[in-house]
Amino acid sequence: MRKLILSITVLAILAVNFAPAAGQQKRAERRKNLKTVNVFLRVNGKFEAQERPDNLFPVKRRVEANAPLHNALEVLTAGATGREAKSGLADSHFGLEYNCVTLNRDGTAIVRFTKPYEVEFPFNEEYGGELIPPLFIKAVERTAQQFPSVKKVVVCLDGDRISAEGKSVDACPGSRVN
Repeated sequence: MRKLILSITVLAILAVNFAPAAGQQKRAERRKNLKTVNVFLRVNGKFEAQERPDNLFPVKRRVEANAPLHNALEVLTAGATGREAKSGLADSHFGLEYNCVTLNRDGTAIVRFTKPYEVEFPFNEEYGGELIPPLFIKAVERTAQQFPSVKKVVVCLDGDRISAEGKSVDACPGSRVN
Protein backbone atom coordinates (compact mmCIF):
# COMPACT_ATOMS: atom_id res chain seq x y z
CA MET A 1 0.00 0.00 0.00
CA ARG A 2 2.86 2.31 0.88
CA LYS A 3 4.51 1.66 -2.49
CA LEU A 4 1.28 2.46 -4.29
CA ILE A 5 0.92 5.80 -2.49
CA LEU A 6 4.59 6.60 -3.14
CA SER A 7 4.21 5.73 -6.84
CA ILE A 8 1.12 7.92 -7.21
CA THR A 9 2.90 10.80 -5.46
CA VAL A 10 5.93 10.50 -7.75
CA LEU A 11 3.71 10.38 -10.85
CA ALA A 12 1.78 13.43 -9.67
CA ILE A 13 5.01 15.37 -9.11
CA LEU A 14 6.30 14.40 -12.56
CA ALA A 15 3.00 15.39 -14.18
CA VAL A 16 3.07 18.80 -12.50
CA ASN A 17 6.68 19.41 -13.54
CA PHE A 18 6.23 18.41 -17.20
CA ALA A 19 2.81 19.98 -17.84
CA PRO A 20 4.08 23.59 -18.05
CA ALA A 21 6.80 22.58 -20.50
CA ALA A 22 4.21 21.08 -22.84
CA GLY A 23 2.05 24.21 -22.53
CA GLN A 24 5.04 26.47 -23.21
CA GLN A 25 5.92 24.43 -26.29
CA LYS A 26 2.36 24.78 -27.66
CA ARG A 27 2.43 28.56 -27.03
CA ALA A 28 5.80 28.82 -28.81
CA GLU A 29 4.40 26.90 -31.80
CA ARG A 30 1.35 29.21 -31.92
CA ARG A 31 3.62 32.29 -31.81
CA LYS A 32 5.57 30.93 -34.79
CA ASN A 33 2.33 30.84 -36.76
CA LEU A 34 1.53 34.49 -36.00
CA LYS A 35 2.57 37.65 -37.80
CA THR A 36 2.48 41.21 -36.47
CA VAL A 37 0.54 43.58 -38.74
CA ASN A 38 -0.80 47.12 -38.53
CA VAL A 39 -4.46 47.95 -38.76
CA PHE A 40 -5.51 51.57 -39.03
CA LEU A 41 -8.12 52.89 -36.63
CA ARG A 42 -9.87 56.26 -36.62
CA VAL A 43 -8.47 58.85 -34.26
CA ASN A 44 -10.72 60.79 -31.91
CA GLY A 45 -10.57 61.98 -28.32
CA LYS A 46 -7.18 62.86 -26.89
CA PHE A 47 -5.34 61.78 -30.04
CA GLU A 48 -6.96 64.72 -31.85
CA ALA A 49 -4.52 67.07 -30.14
CA GLN A 50 -1.78 65.53 -32.28
CA GLU A 51 -1.63 66.73 -35.85
CA ARG A 52 -2.69 63.67 -37.85
CA PRO A 53 -3.37 64.64 -41.46
CA ASP A 54 -5.25 61.45 -42.34
CA ASN A 55 -6.95 60.90 -38.96
CA LEU A 56 -5.76 57.26 -38.85
CA PHE A 57 -3.50 55.61 -36.29
CA PRO A 58 -1.64 52.30 -36.81
CA VAL A 59 -2.29 49.64 -34.18
CA LYS A 60 -0.21 46.47 -34.05
CA ARG A 61 -2.12 43.21 -34.01
CA ARG A 62 -1.06 39.55 -34.24
CA VAL A 63 -2.76 37.49 -36.94
CA GLU A 64 -2.39 33.99 -38.37
CA ALA A 65 0.60 34.03 -40.74
CA ASN A 66 -0.99 31.67 -43.29
CA ALA A 67 -3.15 34.46 -44.82
CA PRO A 68 -1.97 37.73 -43.26
CA LEU A 69 -3.74 40.09 -45.71
CA HIS A 70 -7.12 38.43 -45.21
CA ASN A 71 -6.61 38.17 -41.45
CA ALA A 72 -5.47 41.81 -41.14
CA LEU A 73 -8.63 42.96 -42.92
CA GLU A 74 -10.76 40.81 -40.63
CA VAL A 75 -9.07 42.36 -37.60
CA LEU A 76 -9.53 45.85 -39.08
CA THR A 77 -13.28 45.33 -39.31
CA ALA A 78 -13.38 43.84 -35.81
CA GLY A 79 -12.59 47.38 -34.66
CA ALA A 80 -10.99 48.92 -31.62
CA THR A 81 -10.59 47.01 -28.38
CA GLY A 82 -12.01 48.46 -25.17
CA ARG A 83 -8.61 49.73 -24.12
CA GLU A 84 -8.00 51.34 -27.51
CA ALA A 85 -11.41 53.01 -27.40
CA LYS A 86 -10.62 54.43 -23.95
CA SER A 87 -7.35 55.84 -25.32
CA GLY A 88 -9.15 57.72 -28.10
CA LEU A 89 -9.30 55.31 -31.03
CA ALA A 90 -12.47 54.25 -32.84
CA ASP A 91 -13.53 51.81 -35.54
CA SER A 92 -12.63 52.88 -39.06
CA HIS A 93 -14.96 50.44 -40.84
CA PHE A 94 -18.19 52.36 -40.07
CA GLY A 95 -20.17 49.14 -39.64
CA LEU A 96 -19.33 47.58 -43.02
CA GLU A 97 -18.79 43.83 -43.09
CA TYR A 98 -15.66 42.38 -44.67
CA ASN A 99 -16.32 39.54 -47.12
CA CYS A 100 -13.06 38.57 -48.82
CA VAL A 101 -9.96 39.75 -50.63
CA THR A 102 -8.59 38.57 -53.96
CA LEU A 103 -4.96 39.30 -54.81
CA ASN A 104 -4.34 39.36 -58.56
CA ARG A 105 -0.98 38.54 -60.16
CA ASP A 106 -0.38 42.23 -60.92
CA GLY A 107 -0.54 43.07 -57.19
CA THR A 108 -4.10 44.42 -57.20
CA ALA A 109 -5.99 43.51 -54.04
CA ILE A 110 -9.76 43.50 -54.60
CA VAL A 111 -11.36 43.86 -51.17
CA ARG A 112 -15.10 43.17 -50.95
CA PHE A 113 -17.45 44.51 -48.30
CA THR A 114 -21.18 44.51 -47.74
CA LYS A 115 -23.28 47.16 -46.03
CA PRO A 116 -25.79 45.81 -43.55
CA TYR A 117 -29.24 47.32 -43.92
CA GLU A 118 -29.01 49.29 -40.68
CA VAL A 119 -25.71 51.02 -41.59
CA GLU A 120 -26.21 54.51 -42.98
CA PHE A 121 -23.78 56.82 -44.74
CA PRO A 122 -24.21 60.48 -45.70
CA PHE A 123 -26.52 61.01 -48.66
CA ASN A 124 -24.93 63.12 -51.37
CA GLU A 125 -27.38 64.48 -53.96
CA GLU A 126 -24.60 65.41 -56.37
CA TYR A 127 -23.79 61.75 -56.91
CA GLY A 128 -27.27 60.42 -56.28
CA GLY A 129 -26.55 57.95 -53.55
CA GLU A 130 -24.81 56.89 -50.41
CA LEU A 131 -21.09 57.34 -50.00
CA ILE A 132 -18.51 55.44 -48.02
CA PRO A 133 -16.51 57.77 -45.84
CA PRO A 134 -13.12 58.26 -47.57
CA LEU A 135 -11.45 57.58 -44.22
CA PHE A 136 -12.63 53.97 -44.49
CA ILE A 137 -11.09 53.61 -47.97
CA LYS A 138 -7.80 55.01 -46.67
CA ALA A 139 -7.81 52.62 -43.67
CA VAL A 140 -8.35 49.62 -45.97
CA GLU A 141 -5.65 50.79 -48.41
CA ARG A 142 -3.07 51.42 -45.69
CA THR A 143 -3.83 48.09 -44.00
CA ALA A 144 -3.48 46.18 -47.29
CA GLN A 145 -0.49 48.07 -48.69
CA GLN A 146 1.77 47.13 -45.79
CA PHE A 147 2.21 43.79 -47.55
CA PRO A 148 4.88 43.86 -50.30
CA SER A 149 2.74 41.81 -52.71
CA VAL A 150 -0.01 44.49 -52.73
CA LYS A 151 0.61 47.27 -55.25
CA LYS A 152 -2.92 48.63 -55.65
CA VAL A 153 -6.16 48.31 -53.66
CA VAL A 154 -9.67 48.25 -55.12
CA VAL A 155 -12.46 48.55 -52.57
CA CYS A 156 -15.85 47.12 -53.50
CA LEU A 157 -19.14 47.56 -51.69
CA ASP A 158 -22.08 45.33 -52.58
CA GLY A 159 -20.65 44.69 -56.07
CA ASP A 160 -19.71 48.31 -56.88
CA ARG A 161 -16.14 49.55 -57.17
CA ILE A 162 -15.69 52.56 -54.89
CA SER A 163 -13.31 55.46 -55.59
CA ALA A 164 -10.95 57.03 -53.05
CA GLU A 165 -13.57 59.73 -52.49
CA GLY A 166 -16.13 57.07 -51.55
CA LYS A 167 -18.15 57.29 -54.78
CA SER A 168 -19.49 54.34 -56.73
CA VAL A 169 -17.41 54.16 -59.93
CA ASP A 170 -18.46 51.01 -61.77
CA ALA A 171 -18.94 47.28 -61.28
CA CYS A 172 -16.40 45.58 -59.07
CA PRO A 173 -13.81 43.53 -61.02
CA GLY A 174 -14.84 39.92 -61.12
CA SER A 175 -18.45 40.56 -60.17
CA ARG A 176 -21.26 38.88 -62.09
CA VAL A 177 -22.11 42.18 -63.82
CA ASN A 178 -18.75 42.14 -65.69
